[in-house]
Amino acid sequence: MLQSIHDRAQGWLAWIIIGLICIPFAFWGIQEYFTAAEEVAVAEVNGEEVELDAFQQAYQQYRKQYQVILGRLSEQANEDGLKQQTLDQMVEMLLKKQLGEKLGLRISDRQVTQAVKALPAFQRDGKFSNNLYERGLQSAGMSAVTFEEQLRRELLTDQVRKAVIDTSFVTKREIDLVAKIKSQTRLITYAIIAAQPLQSSLQVSDEEIARRYKDEAETYTAPEKVKIAYLELALEEIAKQIEVTPDALSGYYGEHKSAYTLPEQRRARHILIKLAKEAGQKAVEKARKEIEALAERMKKGESFEDLAAKYSEDVGSKSKRGDLGFFQRGVMAPPFEEAVYALKPGEISRPVRTDFGFHLIRLDGIREGKTKLFEEVREEIEKNYRNEQAERRFFDLSEKIETLTYEHPDTLDVAAQSSGLKVQESAYFGRTGGEGIGAHEKVSDAAFSPEVLEERLNSEPLELGDNHIVVIRVKEHRTAKLRPLNEVKNDIKTAIASDKAKAAAKTQGEALLERLQSGEGREQLASKEGLKWAEKEKLGRDDTGVDNVLRRMAFKLPRPNGGKASYGGGVLDSGDYALIALLDVDKAETVDVERRKQLKDELLRNTSNQEWRDLMSDLRRHADIAIFSENL
Repeated sequence: MLQSIHDRAQGWLAWIIIGLICIPFAFWGIQEYFTAAEEVAVAEVNGEEVELDAFQQAYQQYRKQYQVILGRLSEQANEDGLKQQTLDQMVEMLLKKQLGEKLGLRISDRQVTQAVKALPAFQRDGKFSNNLYERGLQSAGMSAVTFEEQLRRELLTDQVRKAVIDTSFVTKREIDLVAKIKSQTRLITYAIIAAQPLQSSLQVSDEEIARRYKDEAETYTAPEKVKIAYLELALEEIAKQIEVTPDALSGYYGEHKSAYTLPEQRRARHILIKLAKEAGQKAVEKARKEIEALAERMKKGESFEDLAAKYSEDVGSKSKRGDLGFFQRGVMAPPFEEAVYALKPGEISRPVRTDFGFHLIRLDGIREGKTKLFEEVREEIEKNYRNEQAERRFFDLSEKIETLTYEHPDTLDVAAQSSGLKVQESAYFGRTGGEGIGAHEKVSDAAFSPEVLEERLNSEPLELGDNHIVVIRVKEHRTAKLRPLNEVKNDIKTAIASDKAKAAAKTQGEALLERLQSGEGREQLASKEGLKWAEKEKLGRDDTGVDNVLRRMAFKLPRPNGGKASYGGGVLDSGDYALIALLDVDKAETVDVERRKQLKDELLRNTSNQEWRDLMSDLRRHADIAIFSENL
C-alpha cells in the first residue's frame, strides 16, 4: 500500500505506534521498505528465513523497551539474553504465521478498521478521532495504508492464537470441584510462641562467638572497594558554557532557514484497486480495466467521492471517501507522489501503478510552505545553536581526551590540563556499584577490570549516555578484609541469640503441639503455659488478613473429626512458632452465579493458556528450525 516511513519517528504518539508493532513490524514489513544488497539470515523456520535486517530492527526496539522498563542494561549478560529472546519471539511469530496459513485464516478490511478505531492512541473522550489518527501517523512518518497493512498481519497472528484458545473448554465437574475448593472457608484459632522474648534468658559464650566468626567469615568481611579519579565530558554541560550573541543567532537562522520552513503539503483523494507486486499479466489487465472503467464513469459525471467509498480497496481511506489528508514529499510511494505533484487542484490523474496496485488520484488542495519568523523560533534557534557549537567542542575534546589518556596511561592530569576539565574523585564503591559516578554499571565494571585495577591504567572512554563519556582510573583500592572481631562481636552475639531463641521457640512449640495432638485441651494448655489463643477466625484461601504460613497450614490440616479440632504448627517467617487449631470446615455447598462465572472464566483462561503453550512447544519440537548464531 502507500509506503511511508521517515528516517526517524518522533513524538510520543510515534513511540506508541512503534511500540504496538515493534517486533511484528520489523519481522513482517522491513523488506517492503529497505532492500539490502545481500540478504543474510539469522534463522530458518520450515524453509522460511528470518533476515538479519529484520532481526536487528526488532532487537534494537526490544532493547530500548527493556532499558525503559528496567532503567539499566547489564553489559554482556543481558545482551546475549535479549538477542535470544528477540529471536525466539520472531521464530514463534513465524510459526504462528505458518499455522495461520495452514488453517486458512484471513483478516478482513472490517476487522482492521475496528482494530484501528479501538486503539486508545487514536481516541479522544473514548471515541475514534480521524485527526489524532492522521497526526499520529504523520508524526511517525507512516501512511495509513502502510500502518493498516502491518496491523492486518499482526492481527493474523493473534487470530491464530484465538483460533486455538476458543476451542478450549472445561466441564461442569471441573468447575464444581474448583468452586468447592476455592470457596471453602476454615474456622481457626492460633497461638504464637514468640522467639524474641526468649533471647534475654539465653547465654552466648565467647567460644560460640569465635566459632561463628570463623565459620561465617564471609558474612563479616568488608567487601572489596575502590575509589576512582575520573574525567567527565557531557555535551549538556558544554552547551551551558557556549557564548551566545544576537549576531550569532541571526547568522545561524539565516544558514538554517530551511529547518524552520514548513514544506508545501498537498491534499489528495484516491481510489485503489489492489494488485500484487508480482501479479501476472492477466491479473494486471483485469485490475487496469477496473480502474479505467471507474475513470470513464467519472468522465460521465459520477462523483469521485462516491466511487471511492464504494469501490476503493484501501481500508484506511475508503471510509473517508478516498481522502488521504495533507502530506508532504517523501511520504507516499514515488510513482504516487510524482502523479500528485504533477496535478493542479481539481485534476484527476490517469491510472497510476505502485507496488500496491492501480490508483486514480485527485488533487484537492495545496498548502503553501511557510518560513517561521526569527522571533517565533528564537528559543529553538538558541538551543540548536548551543547544541551545534557544543557538539563540535564535545567531539574535539572527546578525541583529545581519548588520545591523551591513551598516550599517558598512568595519569589523567595531562588530558585534564589540555581539555580544561577537572579531575574528579568518587566515593568508595564495590563491584556491584555505589553512589554517584559509581552507580553506573559501566564504571564499576571498568574499575574492577584487570587493566584498570591491577595494571593501574586509564580506562577507555566509557559512554554513559548520548554525548556523555568518562575516563577513569583507580586512585585507591581496598581489598576484601575480615573485619576485626571486636568490631563485629555484638552483631555476632545478637545473631546467635536470635538463632537460639528461634530454635527454642520451635522446640517449645513442637512439644506443646504434641500435647495438643495427644488430647490435652487447648484452654487447659494455655492456662498452664501462659499462651493466648487468638479470636476464632474464618479463613478463605485467598484471604490476606493473616500470615501466609498460617493460612497455608490451615488448608493443609485434615478436617476435624467428631467435634475435635485438628492441630498443626510451624515456624513463621519472623522465626516465631505458631500453633494452629482447625475447628471447622465450611463445605460451601452453594456458590453464587457471579462467583461461579468468575471461577469458570479463570479455569478456562488457565486451561486455554496452557493448551496454547503446549501447542507452541509442539510446533517448535516438530519444526525444522536452524539458528545461524554466527550472523547475530
